[in-house]
Amino acid sequence: MGSLTCDISHYAGSITRTVVNGNGHTANVDSTSKLKVSASTTQNAFILDNKAFVRVTKTTNTTTWRYLNNSNGTKTWLSSTSTSKSYFWVMLPCEDGDPSGTYSTYTTGQLGNKAAYPSGTVGAYAVSPVFAAGATLKFIDNNYEADTSDTPKEDWDPFADGNNPASWPFISSAWLWAAAKKAPATFTCPAPGILKTSASPAPCRTTTPWNT
Repeated sequence: MGSLTCDISHYAGSITRTVVNGNGHTANVDSTSKLKVSASTTQNAFILDNKAFVRVTKTTNTTTWRYLNNSNGTKTWLSSTSTSKSYFWVMLPCEDGDPSGTYSTYTTGQLGNKAAYPSGTVGAYAVSPVFAAGATLKFIDNNYEADTSDTPKEDWDPFADGNNPASWPFISSAWLWAAAKKAPATFTCPAPGILKTSASPAPCRTTTPWNT
């Protein structure tokens, strides 16, 4: 089959589970609805190879009955209801490009629960996100970790004005940034052991980051 990629679609799935703990006052209930998928304005979904990958919100409503013993020997029944939510990705058949509908069965696999995208395995598929360099990457350098206790701090932001890096490998104990938008052949590295700052002291010391 090889590697396949697709654009982002927008669909979301929902399931409702209803639980009643009757404790003798009413019948116990534990029922789960079918999966319902519909168009969404905010939730990402992915469609390729006649399959849809959709994030599902499962809402569980639990009602518990209990009683109070009254002084006259009677009982007063009271109920309390709680709601919880869980999230997961599913894979569904989708031959017409629109996964909207109701499903009795679906495949979950191990796709995680991140809101933006699935990542992991499901059936015969290994799923992972593909990020477009320069389009969705963002880097913020707050310059917190530099040693400026006895020297004036010089704030230096190599990624100012949208000059974000497209690659960031680790070399030894340093985090290397490379392929910035405005300087694709430039490499920037903090001091060894200081992973995320490019602040530097003056004059330069062994803790000074470098740029080439």
